[in-house]
Amino acid sequence: MNYRAGRLRALRAVYGEAPAAARPQVRADINVTPLVDVVLVLLIIFMVVTPLIASGVAVDLPHRTPFAQARRRQGHHRVGHSRR
Repeated sequence: MNYRAGRLRALRAVYGEAPAAARPQVRADINVTPLVDVVLVLLIIFMVVTPLIASGVAVDLPHRTPFAQARRRQGHHRVGHSRR
């Protein structure tokens, strides 16, 4: 069978000129199982994270020292290079 005959047969099957047994069955329904799985996982994540956001988490941050005080404590250091 050449290309043109195969294409003609495919067009006839699409437009309904072929017998019913030769037509491919088309399923137009949507599989919602993956959608439900993703929604449930997101629901669980939000249920766990929301109380943490509402109550807050205590974080022990270091205190900042002003630059002048830190410089006096550490002494003066000079970094340079020598020309040879």
